[in-house]
Amino acid sequence: EEFAELLAGKELPELTSLPPVDLAAVEASPAGLRKSEASLRYWERILRTGPQEMFAEPRGRRPGTDEEARQLTLR
Repeated sequence: EEFAELLAGKELPELTSLPPVDLAAVEASPAGLRKSEASLRYWERILRTGPQEMFAEPRGRRPGTDEEARQLTLR
């Protein structure tokens, strides 16, 4: 959409994102650190409560070895 507007001679709106230096300052502030810690707690909870394996299927033995091989049956 923005490219089409540029081609039509229109001007783009001002950028609303922070420059990297300002973003780093916000992230290093007490509020930014609290937000980062909350985000890490959220993802830790999500990852800990999810399944340990995406395809929790039984494993078999690789032929000629004592190694276990992942096994998945497609139906």
